[in-house]
Amino acid sequence: MPPSSPHADRSSWNFPVPETIAQSTAPPGSPLSFAEARIFSHNGVVIDAENRLRAGLSPDFRPPPSGHRVLDYSGLPEPKPVDAHVLALATPACWKNYFHWIIDALPRLRSLDLRDFDLVCTPLGQPFHAEALEALDIPADRWLEATVDSHFLCRRVTGVSPLPIGAIDRDGISFLRDTFRIQPQAPSRRIYVSRSDAWRRRLLNEDDFQPFLRRLGFETVTITGLTIREQADLFSSAQAVIAPHGAALANLVFAPPACRVLELFPDNLHSPHFENLAAICGIRHIAHPSPAANIDGDFHLQLDLVPAVLERFLR
Repeated sequence: MPPSSPHADRSSWNFPVPETIAQSTAPPGSPLSFAEARIFSHNGVVIDAENRLRAGLSPDFRPPPSGHRVLDYSGLPEPKPVDAHVLALATPACWKNYFHWIIDALPRLRSLDLRDFDLVCTPLGQPFHAEALEALDIPADRWLEATVDSHFLCRRVTGVSPLPIGAIDRDGISFLRDTFRIQPQAPSRRIYVSRSDAWRRRLLNEDDFQPFLRRLGFETVTITGLTIREQADLFSSAQAVIAPHGAALANLVFAPPACRVLELFPDNLHSPHFENLAAICGIRHIAHPSPAANIDGDFHLQLDLVPAVLERFLR
């Protein structure tokens, strides 16, 4: 079953929604700061003192015709005053998704001195949130939790203009590797990352695929329950990774350039995120689609094609 999304009862929300969207021409990575600004929800929507939604800090995955889903709300919860300079870290989907936390949220911090901020507004619902904040030496008494119905009126809000959703650059990769103290090592492991514990995009004939993997020295792992550091250590030792499309492939940022990756995915899913990530990391990427009912559907590998695919991948 898919994970349940947080739900807020909006029936009592009557604080005015933003009146318009203020666009930004600041390049990605630029700090943007606003006095008497607000931060709304686990998606980190920033609203300035003129009640304008700051587009440069408030991306929306699939915006409606209004330009941002928040503009279509009938009201917002009453804001809670926070007499502090607050860093806005929350971004869309990073409250639940490892990929968006690692790739979209954390690299935005690389240009900042985190000591300049009294508080960091961040989701805290997943273990990887606290682990990353601790790795960044941000103590728990400086965490301001962003939730589905949080709304903070802050003395000052600072955020960083992001790259497009799902994108990262070399500086962001270096920042992540430094944050989690990745040490270069000789790549030696061949890893198959199973999604058998996921609710979508599972390889249904994985048991039939396993003999091919074992013959070539691949070990099967699942990511659920591993810390960021454990995932980073796993990928940093990999010479080859095979995995269905999923958030675990965000860990390619920790893999050595000598690594190579074979991404398995439903044939109607058109997502270049991991191909682009591999290119930035200098990792060879091969994509192999398989028929599926929809972009989130489980799928079968065509086993008669497997030997040729693996031979091409490993040669």
